[in-house]
Amino acid sequence: MNEKYLYELQKLKKNNELNIYKNKLEKQVEANTRKIINQQKLKTAIFDLSKNIFFILNDKKITRVNKSFLEFFNISSKEINKVEYKIFDYETKKQINSFQELIYKNVKKIKIKKSIFEVNIIKIDKLYIINLNDITLEENHIKLLEKKVKKQIKKLRKKEILIQNQYKLSLMGMMLENISHQYKQPLHILSLNLANLEMEIDNISKDDVLKCIDKANKNIQYLSNTIDDFKYFFSEKQKSIINLYTLINKILYFIEIDKTINNIQIINDIDKNLTIQSYPNYISQIILNLIFNAIEVLNDKVNPYIKISSKIKKNYIVIKIEDNGGGVKINNIFKYKKTSKNSLGIGLYMSKLIAKDKLKGNLKYKNIENGVVFILKIKK
Repeated sequence: MNEKYLYELQKLKKNNELNIYKNKLEKQVEANTRKIINQQKLKTAIFDLSKNIFFILNDKKITRVNKSFLEFFNISSKEINKVEYKIFDYETKKQINSFQELIYKNVKKIKIKKSIFEVNIIKIDKLYIINLNDITLEENHIKLLEKKVKKQIKKLRKKEILIQNQYKLSLMGMMLENISHQYKQPLHILSLNLANLEMEIDNISKDDVLKCIDKANKNIQYLSNTIDDFKYFFSEKQKSIINLYTLINKILYFIEIDKTINNIQIINDIDKNLTIQSYPNYISQIILNLIFNAIEVLNDKVNPYIKISSKIKKNYIVIKIEDNGGGVKINNIFKYKKTSKNSLGIGLYMSKLIAKDKLKGNLKYKNIENGVVFILKIKK
């Protein structure tokens, strides 16, 4: 009796445990089902309520779309595979014949009507979920910014050309001033030769006439060479093999008067055999500007000098222009600034620009005892 009772009691207890477990399992299933339904509702809500255009492609057919799709194309759900608007690849401007091409051609942006969309595609088994994100405002804003940037670049380019012209005119003015002084002596000699011929016209010998003509021709040739050299500094910018020592001597020729008037010693310490393939005009303009600037600050100094030296450093030729004019005492000397004196304010700005953009190098300076040294690096 007791064993039977005990057996029934254990059986009842087991049934109760099973019922409890069953109820617990049913509640868990119900909770999970409710969770899945809610997630599905959420996904459906996101799909339908999203401002982005969503549609699903299955076997080349649109099987489902959201409200934004219907509203944008102004169609009913029964017409989803009859969209007639032309679609274009925004980057290539080529027409796309169907939505399937978005997948096969890996199109990133499209244009439909006047709207621009970013294309995002998700593949799940054989389904393709396509999300079209409207970026019309952003793209139009970018276009507007591009126009503004192009306009600003054009404006800056005009300003740069103007500054370049001012720079050239400034250098030309200073060089012409020196040329006018250098012309006086050969013109004076020509005038004397002609006066002597006129005075001795009746008793001058043929040899004397020939000597006089020879002197005149030499002076005329000197004048012609001076003009040719001047034109050389401002002619077309073409690369050529340059002997730097010879080039510096040509430059110094044009500042002979300034050097003499201010009693300045100019030392050409360039290696006589140093050559480089570069732009002689650009190099000349930079060095001319630096020397003219140095002369300006040396006019009241004791034992003034300008020393021009060079060295090879890896892939660069380095030219140093040193003076004892007291050094640079202002900041941002390479920044463009207008001055009233000979437009020299643009000189260092343009020299730095030419060194970087045209000679693929740089222009720097450092103060030394009693002066400054400008360092011009030129790409070999």
